[in-house]
Amino acid sequence: MKIVVYLRRQDQYAEAFYKQRLKNGRITIPFDAFLESRVCQRITNYQKLLNGWSETYPQAQITPRIYDRASFVNQDIVADFAAILGLSAMDLDNSQVEHNVSPSRDVIDILLALAPHFEAAELRKIFRTAKALDLNGFSGQGDLFTPKERQTFCARFATDDAALRQRFFPNRETLFPAPRQTSPDQQATDRSDTGPALLKAMLQIAFDLKRTQD
Repeated sequence: MKIVVYLRRQDQYAEAFYKQRLKNGRITIPFDAFLESRVCQRITNYQKLLNGWSETYPQAQITPRIYDRASFVNQDIVADFAAILGLSAMDLDNSQVEHNVSPSRDVIDILLALAPHFEAAELRKIFRTAKALDLNGFSGQGDLFTPKERQTFCARFATDDAALRQRFFPNRETLFPAPRQTSPDQQATDRSDTGPALLKAMLQIAFDLKRTQD
């Protein structure tokens, strides 16, 4: 048995995990509350995850990879995974379209405000309907932490990351690159000027959905 796992820096994974669950209506708490939740603690404990697999499947070959598109085969995670398994990438379809749109901070705030009034399936429908409109400011990455918050969060994992690096990546100087001193996404510190338009569009979608149900 071979186990392949792609590891993101914990702040990036927590952010991506939260956004994915929120847009599907599976999480309806603010991001700062999520960071202190048991779920977040569980998913970011890579040591416990890999040790559990080693104990459960002692004969398995565990192959961790750092989640970095630039280092993937053909810069594609599917092709990279196939190569690890010894499969040919020639038979794979490589799409350049980004299907998994990550909601911006403004969209997240709107979804959180709507959450008490809609079921999970309805929130998913609101998100997907708004996504199809291709509105400015709808998607965003790296916008839920300030630079200082990101550095503080990452510092929690310094000891575990050092142990993982020594075990699986002895040739790397660090397991993950350090967080930037400044955010690459201005939405992390300054709210976008597209917020009002997003709010208007998503509220209209929500009202229309309620109207069809009445």
